[in-house]
Amino acid sequence: MLTLEEFNEKYNACATNTERLEVLQEIDPDLDVKEDLTCPLTQNIMDKPVSYETSHESKNSSGKTITIKNQYAYEKNVIIKWLNDHTTDPLTRKPLTASMLKKDITTINATNVWLDSQVKKIQEMLTQPEIEALNFNDIEDY
Repeated sequence: MLTLEEFNEKYNACATNTERLEVLQEIDPDLDVKEDLTCPLTQNIMDKPVSYETSHESKNSSGKTITIKNQYAYEKNVIIKWLNDHTTDPLTRKPLTASMLKKDITTINATNVWLDSQVKKIQEMLTQPEIEALNFNDIEDY
């Protein structure tokens, strides 16, 4: 297991969220990324999320017309590559162009908050004293 100093050095040397996640998962292999922080096409944590918004009108239960907005986020290089050969969103099949995509600050911030929280958990874990396993053969009968 890494020491706290080794973990911090390794984590801080990472250039991408994917690399950061790999370092976190070295310590906690069961660590799963929140779904809204992953690209729906790659299932990987996003480094440069971009998104676009769609809206449509619908009637609520009382018959009033309401506008429903949906936001879709993708890893930038993945969706740009898709749009080189297609003119639609890969999930919704609605028209989509690169000019409709905007830097997704909300997802960037949420990813940073989530990663920071995971780093703090691991740093706390690495600063806890190790508990030695008891060897019951060494305990005298009383």
